[in-house]
Amino acid sequence: MIMADIVVFDVTVAGNKAAKRRAGMQKLGEVFNTNFQDTSLSENEVVNKTIQHLIGVMVGSTSTPQYSVTYKGDTNVMSIKNAIAGTYVYQPGPPEKKVKLVGKKDDDNSGTEVMNIAISEGNTNLLQGETYLTNVIEDVGGVPSQASSAYLRGTITFRRCR
Repeated sequence: MIMADIVVFDVTVAGNKAAKRRAGMQKLGEVFNTNFQDTSLSENEVVNKTIQHLIGVMVGSTSTPQYSVTYKGDTNVMSIKNAIAGTYVYQPGPPEKKVKLVGKKDDDNSGTEVMNIAISEGNTNLLQGETYLTNVIEDVGGVPSQASSAYLRGTITFRRCR
């Protein structure tokens, strides 16, 4: 079993790699939170709608992706292989390597890396009010905000156990 190792960069943000990562992971947390509150979505659908949304966002009216969705160490950019199956390619060409995102454990095909992503109970807004995220931010001397909570939500959910 592989735990999440996804990092998102917003390529439109000025500045260094850290600034692009901060903005991308914040957006990841925001999109995840929106999908998480949709009670009609299963855990798998929450995870996959989040990633598919970010892979599909383009800069303005161009065909340039706004977000670089990466896997395994900020180097292998993910693209959608099969949206319904939640399968993504992170290294095209022979031999193709791919990852399947699942919100809970399931049976999978050999040759596909299974990444389990922990999903919280309930369908509440994870970015509002007193949450463990606000406590973590305060504990490290920061001031809790929607942006810092969204960044942590994206990072904790999609990039744990690296």
